[in-house]
Amino acid sequence: MQPKRQKYTEYISKGLIKFAPDEESFNNFCSQLKVFIEKVNSSIQANQTEENLKSHLEHFLKDAFYTNKAIETKSYKGQIQADLVIYQENKNDSPVEVLIEAKKPDNKTEMVFL
Repeated sequence: MQPKRQKYTEYISKGLIKFAPDEESFNNFCSQLKVFIEKVNSSIQANQTEENLKSHLEHFLKDAFYTNKAIETKSYKGQIQADLVIYQENKNDSPVEVLIEAKKPDNKTEMVFL
């Protein structure tokens, strides 16, 4: 039995296809991801803090996806703090779009794993 070759467009929703990145954006993502992975691996080997790893994630997100949006730590009523939030606009008083809780990969007590 021979596998049947099909186009990727047969599996991906037409709504998603219209958001496909152009080649320049895709290449930028690939290069930023490579830099991010290298920095994270280096930080892990040097036993850096979670804050250090979080800063690498923030730079990756800004450089690869969110060049026109604010990304920073946010405190809620002084009690609970989100590691990173991505705002809808490039100002920190706009509504929050994404909450990120960053953990060190070796933090087995707080890291979710299967």
